[in-house]
Order: sequence, then structure tokens, then C-alpha cells
Amino acid sequence: PSFRITPTEVVVNDSSNDVDFRVESDGNANAFFVRGSDGNIGIGETNPDASIHITSNTPILRFNESDASQIYQIGSFGGTFAVYDNTDSAYRFLINGDGDLSTGGETAPDADVGGLTLQLGANDGNALTCKSSDVAHGVTNYAEADTFFQLRKLTSTAGGAILRGWTE
Repeated sequence: PSFRITPTEVVVNDSSNDVDFRVESDGNANAFFVRGSDGNIGIGETNPDASIHITSNTPILRFNESDASQIYQIGSFGGTFAVYDNTDSAYRFLINGDGDLSTGGETAPDADVGGLTLQLGANDGNALTCKSSDVAHGVTNYAEADTFFQLRKLTSTAGGAILRGWTE
């Protein structure tokens, strides 16, 4: 049978026929679509080109971590791909349409295409650290033993930068 209901499940297309499955919503004839030929899922999409293909004005996936009371969203926010921390109402990582990368909610990155803008907000710590599992220096009053490079703000209000590197 192509459709059956048991006390523990509802099975559609149990005989594995090349039959599409579609769920409609108010105003969307393809709110949820499974293509029978390959199993690709379309959300708002009738011709899914990937395992999951979302077509929407704001295609967003939401992750609700119930045991940590944390909610993240990943998707396209006004033409910018972003990781959004819904719990703290903050963008954590963005890639705009030009390919510019930024962190910390920076929506106007000033690095060249392919560059990276790090937005620290009012934080005074490290902007960038580089680590390697095969590094083990003894200068641990400034960095962890596997850190070989740091970039940080020089002063909290005047700016400037400190570049630090370590070796044994």
C-alpha cells in the first residue's frame, strides 16, 4: 500500500514508488514537498536541488537548544547570510552579498572582498588568536601554551593594536 495508518505511525509510499508527496498551507501549495524520485525535500519549493531546499523571502533554519535555553537561527536576512543568536538578539557571523565576512554584529564590514571584519563591541580582549596542537611554549602569563599569535586592542578607549607571537 502507498498509504497506511497504524497505532504508532503514518506511512506514505511504503512501496517506494516514484510518487511525490506534498503538503499545502494557507496560500502555499508547496509548503512541504518530498520528491519521490530522490527523496529531496522542498520547503516552499517544488523542484528541490538538494537534500533540503528552502525557498522563501526569508529562508531561515531555527535551532532551539531546550536544555540550554539557547536559540540560534541560520539563514538569509535581507540578502546577508548570517548566524543569529535569537536569545541575545545578536548577529554572530555574517557574509554579505559581496562576500565580505564579519563577526560580532558588524553589518558594514570595511575589509576588502574576501577579508574579515572582527567587531569586538566594547570588549578589550583578543580580536584574533591562532593556536596549534603541536605548539607548547611556556609563556602562559599572556596566552595558553598552544597559542602562537594574538591580535588585540592596545587601549580600551584610544584603540591601537598589539601583535604578539610566541615560540620556545
